[in-house]
Amino acid sequence: MPHPALRYVLLLKITLTFLLWALPLLFVPAWLADRLQLPFAQPEIFGRLLGAAYLALNLGYMLGYAEFSRGLVPTNAILVGILSNGLAALLLLAFGAAGAYDGMHAPGQLLMWVSAAATTLITIGLLLTGFSAAVRALRK
Repeated sequence: MPHPALRYVLLLKITLTFLLWALPLLFVPAWLADRLQLPFAQPEIFGRLLGAAYLALNLGYMLGYAEFSRGLVPTNAILVGILSNGLAALLLLAFGAAGAYDGMHAPGQLLMWVSAAATTLITIGLLLTGFSAAVRALRK
């Protein structure tokens, strides 16, 4: 069984995915993102599709949370979460270190660096609380 703290890692992931990534990409008007100088994919459809993909990934995390609540190992949520958040963290940190966010105003920079920190912490949390249990479950 995974560490009991996995529950909180999954809840954090679900909450942040909704609030920071999925809902804004799906519903924030492009003019508002531009006005706040938040990063937004061009053409706009790419940002909306990314928001939809984040929402779909979030369903996987919610199903994983439900599995965990029933005493099961949420193998898919753990492994997909490590890969997804780990790669996102590496990209966000690498681009940030290379100065990609320097031209953004404060709201955009804040979003990018908070996203880098959040994806890093979520990856570490999933590795510490669920990875070994997920690997054991796959070997059965």
